[in-house]
Amino acid sequence: MSEGSVAAKLGEFISGELLGNRPVNGDDNLLAAGMVSSLGMVRLVAYILDTFGYDVPPEDFTIENFRTINDLDAYLQQALNGEGAAADAP
Repeated sequence: MSEGSVAAKLGEFISGELLGNRPVNGDDNLLAAGMVSSLGMVRLVAYILDTFGYDVPPEDFTIENFRTINDLDAYLQQALNGEGAAADAP
């Protein structure tokens, strides 16, 4: 998957499906700003599975991985490319 395409898809989903087409930037703190609710996070994890075929393990469902679109993009890039802790999850 090309660099940036994951972030673009995540941004489109978050903006369109979770924020009612409100613009969102890659560095916006989705959690602290209250942009994405707990139900929204569940929908986001389901979207990741449906779109990228990656089932986020519970131990990776952390603030550090889901704080911003850029953080989530970095996490998924590692997971999808078989690198780092995300890839080691069962």
